[in-house]
Amino acid sequence: MSDRTTLSHVIKALTVAVRDCLGVEENDRDIEEGYTRPSFFIEVQDIQDSELTDEYTWEDYTIDIYYFAPERETGYIDLLHARENLSKLLRDEIVTDTGTGFSCNDVEHRLEKRDKTLITTFTLTIVQKIADEGVEPLIEELAVSYPRSKNVEKTKDSNLQVDDEDLI
Repeated sequence: MSDRTTLSHVIKALTVAVRDCLGVEENDRDIEEGYTRPSFFIEVQDIQDSELTDEYTWEDYTIDIYYFAPERETGYIDLLHARENLSKLLRDEIVTDTGTGFSCNDVEHRLEKRDKTLITTFTLTIVQKIADEGVEPLIEELAVSYPRSKNVEKTKDSNLQVDDEDLI
């Protein structure tokens, strides 16, 4: 079992946090299938990742949260309240079930008056240590002794023989 925080851990933590913050359920159906109001859904727009070093990875996500007001015709005030609540939520650290916390950056809100929809976009970055798989030799195994003098003789089976006093 890996201790790494994955995108699914992030989405799960965000889903729980947004549901608790707004007091509405997640919409997991396509818009064409119909959905109930009020509701929200989370969409990942962009994923970038790379190895920072041999020991650390960097992952950057651009995420949208769509919030649908209870009333399509008269829900503008509800959108303003939802924007305020999401702003407060995204200013604080959110913790995944793996114990990794993350903060949201570059938070932007867009109010769609026609559909009474709030679209909140932000980025988040996670830097993690790459799991040690134990395949690299230990430094103790890499220690090499070098002879100080030329008192080395070759035996018939091609092994080198060195006097103990000649080792560093």
